[in-house]
Amino acid sequence: MKVVDAVIGGAYKVFPFLERYRIFRQFIKFCIVGFSNLIIDFSVYLFFTRFLDLYFIYANFISFTIAVSWSFTLNKRWTFKMRVAEKVRTQYMQFFIVNIIGIIIQTSILYYLVEKQSWFDLYAKGVAVVLAVFWNFGVSKFWIFREKKHNFEL
Repeated sequence: MKVVDAVIGGAYKVFPFLERYRIFRQFIKFCIVGFSNLIIDFSVYLFFTRFLDLYFIYANFISFTIAVSWSFTLNKRWTFKMRVAEKVRTQYMQFFIVNIIGIIIQTSILYYLVEKQSWFDLYAKGVAVVLAVFWNFGVSKFWIFREKKHNFEL
């Protein structure tokens, strides 16, 4: 991830607002993690639907569960730089619940586009994933991995 950090650091020269606004850097990192998550999600999905001939909705839930665990680890450690170990279970449960809502959003869109609009399932899944990313980032940033504000009084 240090290479990616260096690339993002170089992007500050082209897009100076990235250095000023941390949320943009975090969103870019979130999207990079999301892209790796997408590769895992689609790979597992393809395996179950194409090789094991599993119904696409079931395959979507399996691929989601595997991808969410990967995504949690990378987002916690790299995107939001949360190193505190004592809240891992709580954060994972929050992340999983947020992603359950995300999968409901994603699966509803996937189902609608495939079953009602006759889209090819992989195109529909791509659209559904892109739309769900905004929900996932917002809630991850402002609830699960929010920074604690410390008020010190003398």
